[in-house]
Amino acid sequence: MKTKVLSVIGVVMMLVFAACSGEKDYVNVIPADVSLVASFDLEQLVENCELSEADYDKLKSEVGKAVKDGMDARQTAVIDRIMADPLESGVDFRKKAYMFAMPEAKEAAFLFSVSDKDKLDALMDAMDETLEEADGCRYMMPGEKSVMIYNESVLLFAGTTAGTAEALKQKVFGWISGKGASYAATGEFRKLEAAEGEIAIVTSLDIMPQEYKMVGAMSLPQGVELKDIKNLVSLCFEKGELVMDIEALYLTDAVRNMAEDQKKVYGGKVTDKFFGKFPADAMVWLGLNMNGKELYTYLLNNPVVGPQLQQAGMPVDAGKIMSAIDGEIAFGMWEEQGEPLFSFYAEVNNDDFLSDLDAFKFLFDKQHIRFGIEDNVFYLTNGREEEPEKTLADAAWAEEAEGKQVFGAMNIRSYAALMSGLSPNSAAVATAVADAFDYVMMYGDDYDRSRLVLAMKDKDTNVLKQWIDLAKKMNGLN
Repeated sequence: MKTKVLSVIGVVMMLVFAACSGEKDYVNVIPADVSLVASFDLEQLVENCELSEADYDKLKSEVGKAVKDGMDARQTAVIDRIMADPLESGVDFRKKAYMFAMPEAKEAAFLFSVSDKDKLDALMDAMDETLEEADGCRYMMPGEKSVMIYNESVLLFAGTTAGTAEALKQKVFGWISGKGASYAATGEFRKLEAAEGEIAIVTSLDIMPQEYKMVGAMSLPQGVELKDIKNLVSLCFEKGELVMDIEALYLTDAVRNMAEDQKKVYGGKVTDKFFGKFPADAMVWLGLNMNGKELYTYLLNNPVVGPQLQQAGMPVDAGKIMSAIDGEIAFGMWEEQGEPLFSFYAEVNNDDFLSDLDAFKFLFDKQHIRFGIEDNVFYLTNGREEEPEKTLADAAWAEEAEGKQVFGAMNIRSYAALMSGLSPNSAAVATAVADAFDYVMMYGDDYDRSRLVLAMKDKDTNVLKQWIDLAKKMNGLN
């Protein structure tokens, strides 16, 4: 029955149609030493789904059947009451929900505001749950590594990958008691709350598992710690597109100095210089402007990469090749008659490195790859020599690319078409995706901010609504 309670809470989350209001004292539970915090505007997310009354009634009916399976009449009556009014659960879904995780994701939790503890008590009692009580809280341990706990203001579901439920319970009680510092008192939390979008996330690199952290930490400059490299991510579900904004948060001087060194790698802005080299329906395209000499210097100073670049016996002189790059770079992939093709172009300031590549010409020839330098541009490609009739200058995102620090795009329809050809069993899914999705683009306007946009073919309907409709179509529910 414990799993039934978790299902009930999940159901209620999907059925929220109330306005946001109220205090946010429940967020004080979030500990200050978290590695990831995400906020969810449940009301706005549901509103974006644009469910019709018929769809909403059908959803309630189908989910209700699944949840109530095996329940007695008393329990079914409680579920019906909550389905009619989610606030009858005692959980205030009008307020934001939060998810947070500790370093290495050893513990993670979902946090909700309690609006009426008596109603939540009634729900638990009706489900025949046996809960223990301590320090003004009711709690249970549904599994060997999980805890559910609530009091007058907080409902928390927590899990652990590195300990027992009993050890986790002690941590959870510490969070709720307020004995430790709260994340809600930090400037990061204020940034999280001020971020636009239905979902906002602040995360640091020490969320990574230990084995990856060790490698990552080794490659950082002296004085820089993984926990200090953070980003603020916000997701907006808009008409025709999902927009994800990413902002780098520099919390220490060491991190800021590292960022300043990285900025030297960029030599300028992206232009349409190489658009004519690629067909309009290219699957993938990436453009940037690079100072190759600065890139090589930065890599040499890296404690992990630097020694590798300097070791004897390397087949090519990496420093000679990278230092020659001085200007725009473009890479793209496309397909012709089921064959994947690619091209790479880079502005260079000398041709000294070509002699290094000549040693591998026989390998390139076997793959029908040619390379060389023309008008101070190095090229490496297996595509045709003549330029395509319709080029990337005609792509829907072309105007967005110019003037960016870095710009990348994927044509989802072209990619789906290739996947359909390579895997006939997935043709139906690929066709459905190609009919709904248009392209993805990711770019940086400056060094500290970047944006990802997932564009749909339908520009007039909220993207969440479109995803729901696509899911219904693929499952034969239309």
